[in-house]
Amino acid sequence: MRRVSWPRRSLIVAVVAFASAALAPVAADAAPALSPPVSIDSTIDRSFDVPSTTALAVGVSDGGDAIAAWRGGGSVTGAVKLALWSASASAPVVVDGGLGSDPDVAMAPDGHALAAWTGSDGRLRVTTRQPRGGFAAATAIDRPGDFDPGIWGTPSVALRTDGSGLVAVPTCLVIGSYSDQVLRVFEVTSGGTVLTSDQQPDSHWSGNGGCPAQVGVARAAAGEGGRASATLCLPGSDVCFLAIRNRADAPWTVDGIDGTPYGSGSDAAAPVVTAGGATIVVWRVGARLLTAVGSDAGAMNMGVTVADALGGIAAPALVPLGGDALLLSQLRLGDGSQQAIERPLFATGSLGDLAEVGAPSYQPSAPYADPHAATWPDGSGLIALAAQTSARATPSLSLQQRSLGGTLTPVEAGAQTRAVTLPRVAVAGTAAQPLALVATREAPASGPATIVLRRLDGAPPRLTLTVPPTATAGRPVQLRANVSDMSGPVTVGWSFGDGGTAQGAEVDHTFATPGARTVVVTATDAVGNASGASATIDVVAAPPGGGGGGDRTAPALAGVRLSATRFRAGRGNTALSARASSARAAAPAPPSARAAARRRRRTSTPSGTTIRLSSSEAATVKIAVVRVRSGRKQRGKCRAGARRGRRCTLRTTVKTFARGVRGGASSIPFSARFGGRALPAGSYELQLVATDAAGNRGRARTVKFTLVR
Repeated sequence: MRRVSWPRRSLIVAVVAFASAALAPVAADAAPALSPPVSIDSTIDRSFDVPSTTALAVGVSDGGDAIAAWRGGGSVTGAVKLALWSASASAPVVVDGGLGSDPDVAMAPDGHALAAWTGSDGRLRVTTRQPRGGFAAATAIDRPGDFDPGIWGTPSVALRTDGSGLVAVPTCLVIGSYSDQVLRVFEVTSGGTVLTSDQQPDSHWSGNGGCPAQVGVARAAAGEGGRASATLCLPGSDVCFLAIRNRADAPWTVDGIDGTPYGSGSDAAAPVVTAGGATIVVWRVGARLLTAVGSDAGAMNMGVTVADALGGIAAPALVPLGGDALLLSQLRLGDGSQQAIERPLFATGSLGDLAEVGAPSYQPSAPYADPHAATWPDGSGLIALAAQTSARATPSLSLQQRSLGGTLTPVEAGAQTRAVTLPRVAVAGTAAQPLALVATREAPASGPATIVLRRLDGAPPRLTLTVPPTATAGRPVQLRANVSDMSGPVTVGWSFGDGGTAQGAEVDHTFATPGARTVVVTATDAVGNASGASATIDVVAAPPGGGGGGDRTAPALAGVRLSATRFRAGRGNTALSARASSARAAAPAPPSARAAARRRRRTSTPSGTTIRLSSSEAATVKIAVVRVRSGRKQRGKCRAGARRGRRCTLRTTVKTFARGVRGGASSIPFSARFGGRALPAGSYELQLVATDAAGNRGRARTVKFTLVR
């Protein structure tokens, strides 16, 4: 006998249809397009674990960090994979989550991340990531309740801007032949603590016959102030739940949907929590696509049919659009083709009266599938689809940038040679300076499918200056630009306001005469995005008789050596302050099976090294990294790789940086990695020269090392 835990309700709501022309503000089309469209690709190929055709989730932060999650569908493992792609890294780090169900993942603008999946042992697993860190050890939540067995379904996660979030997961509880299918929601704090005792929605669907093979797939949405909502459609039962909570300490309100007391449906999109607190939900019933709006007061309007296709509807997607929402769905037409349809939805009124556009604002003629979209804060967004120009053509990735008014601008996705499915997109930054991650499952003509991640970068490098407020004429002063960018290496140019210029993140400059000087710095990333900053330095005259009380003694370096002369590149960048480099190098990387095997093979080879020295006084040590290669003399020049001529040695300075040291012993971490990229393997020298505050320059010291892979 079936039961539900709430009284029957029904509401009648007026549906207002607006003309599409009235819904396109003039200013909405002013958002600049992703031009030049830039894509930084990384192919993640696990030949032993074919990616699932149903699970792929992505996220990206305002700082350029990105995440992706998927499950292998191969018969060998079917393992959950989590990929973390740091903003300045050349490739993502992949973490193996073990055997399990389809994972879901989300990332907040500040870099917080949340992922969840159900392991093959039946335990729910939740892992978090703090900004600029790696994935934390997963929290394992045992099989639910006192029932045996209890089965978790496929979870869904959502994050708020403060880094807190929630995990919604369906479960089936069994006592003998009696089963109870329940929606559970766990709050997760910004610090990563999973509140397993949090208040749960009172949602039940009971009956005989035990748990189904697929318990169900939840969909979650999180709003500010603890607002939250979740949906669950139960397979094989034509029942959908919607749970709403308007603040962290409020009880959940649960209702059925589809205009019946209990709800009826087969699939739901993730709900949207509007700025006013109302929740918009979309679900599919056969060949119809319906939507409704609910509030924490317990009111749910009756379903509104927004699409009805002869061949059926699949893959509904609902994304925020300013204070409202944008609906994407995939229509299967009567001729068997698939087309994506876009339709704006607008929620108004205290109970969320719904209005829908009378005609689709976008319906391409070519077959499209698997629509997915994400929006920037102004409501404009990026739409990803799998496009197939003809029945025999290979499906490819199609990207469309959408203004708030509905104007679509194609975005170049790059060369593609494999069949594309499951396109997923996440955006960050702003429409004027956009960042995006696009993930696809791509299958070649033969061989295993792969996951391909594409980062789109329309944002300039992040730039801060370390410039002293004063300098002394005739004495060198150290200047530093701290830069980071998701496109990789950044070129830094300096203009010192006295006609002098320089290149590099860290430079020394000597101002010849007193006066105020404006230092201007320009940082340009690998794809042409540029940012600038400036600072003023007050250059004062040197004291009479020379600086430093007549100091004429040059600093002397002694005992210069390396803790390891044969090593591989470390994880942290050398081109940072000494303290920052040490912290970055010491931070543990997310573990992976392949990385662990690699570490076991290379236990005798250290990661990075430390420069140890003793200085006779406080000084600035300028360090040049010189690559040493063998060559042969040809036409008076030493050329690497030449086969004829007299043997010679070719020395090339590849990087320079500076560190301040005190008098006495000092240690300087050196990772052989700059701007997120390691130096090539080979033989090198470090040439060190110390300069004191009076401008006295000491003798150069040289140490040699070998860098291995």
